[in-house]
Amino acid sequence: NEYKSYLSYMIGYDPIEDSSEYECLICSELDLTTKTCTKCAILLCESCLDSVDCCPQCKDAPASYINNNFVIKQIKTITVRCIFCEWRGDFYDFIQVHWGECNSVPTECTSCTQSFKRSELSSHKYVCVEYKLRCKFCDDLTSYREYQFQFISCMDLHVDQELGWCINHDTTDTSTIRQYFNMPIT
Repeated sequence: NEYKSYLSYMIGYDPIEDSSEYECLICSELDLTTKTCTKCAILLCESCLDSVDCCPQCKDAPASYINNNFVIKQIKTITVRCIFCEWRGDFYDFIQVHWGECNSVPTECTSCTQSFKRSELSSHKYVCVEYKLRCKFCDDLTSYREYQFQFISCMDLHVDQELGWCINHDTTDTSTIRQYFNMPIT
């Protein structure tokens, strides 16, 4: 089903073994929030359950659903593979650990919306023209590339080099100023 393959891609897994008897009747996905209809025993995930007024199979309205611990336990142990790397393991480990750590997962810069692998996110901020940093002294926003120039001019404006104090932070603690600038104050 086209909807299923889209969701699996967005979630990033592909079942290695047959999982059809544990999939949601509507979206055909595995989900740890799956509920069982008390009348006909079909499975629906909570997302799909929120979108229906009656059971899609037995038409019971209002439908009554329960948690089925046996089904959830079976879903957790289904073997899946990550579609972005070579990882294989059970569905529970995929959801709880791997998905959050996989460096091959596509991600998007929240500043410029460019897409790339998660592992490339930290280096992207150095070249992203939309990524902004806020100056700790003057509160101005500037691009990462321009930050060092902003930083130097801000230091000239806000830090008295002779007395070692910050105009905006009203402090004479030069260790705090050194921490902000990560450089010695002379």
